[in-house]
Amino acid sequence: PAPAPVPDPAASRRTLLTIAAAAVGGLIVGGGSVAALGSGDTAVATDDKPAPKPRRTLPGQPPEPRWIYTHPASESSPLTTAVWRDKLLVVTSESQASAVDLRTGKRLWQRADGAKGQAALAAGADLVFVASPSEFLWLSPKNGKVVHRVRYTDAFGDLPGLAVGPLAGNSGPVIWFTGSHTVTVKAPKPKKGKKKGKDKEVVQAHFFAYDIVQRKELWRTPVPAG
Repeated sequence: PAPAPVPDPAASRRTLLTIAAAAVGGLIVGGGSVAALGSGDTAVATDDKPAPKPRRTLPGQPPEPRWIYTHPASESSPLTTAVWRDKLLVVTSESQASAVDLRTGKRLWQRADGAKGQAALAAGADLVFVASPSEFLWLSPKNGKVVHRVRYTDAFGDLPGLAVGPLAGNSGPVIWFTGSHTVTVKAPKPKKGKKKGKDKEVVQAHFFAYDIVQRKELWRTPVPAG
């Protein structure tokens, strides 16, 4: 028999996001129906049209989603997805951060500044917080505009070259994360007649608490690197 075709990994990832987004839209929020076009197209809202009569759900079958969002095939695969205040599905990828309206399933905006960002969080009632590889971003939920920007080189100036790791957790406006940077440790002064040793490059790490509403570091403590 002929071997079964190997599924396209990119298509599989798009399918997973489609299922996840549909579940979020169907179970968390209500609203009008949305017709989703093929991959690479945008969803078209149909709120101005009469809503179709709901179909009877067969026993043991899940309810039909109110809308389906398909991530464009022309864009890099999603890295993270997060629900912002039950209003937006914020998606980050290698190239950008984007937001989908949970009521309609339509993409509202996309922002290249959020490329490779970590999962979005709510910074108060009116800002979307995204930690990118080089800075913290506070985006407008309406259009994705950067409202505030804090570069790690500015926020942690005493730790040059700080690399921020994945967020360890959050509670209210406070996030916790580990950051590390490399320092040069000078070789000790040699004894008389001895050759001076070589300086060493050492990685130092800290665990941080940061308030994303006040936009300030709360505290830090040294932790083992690695």
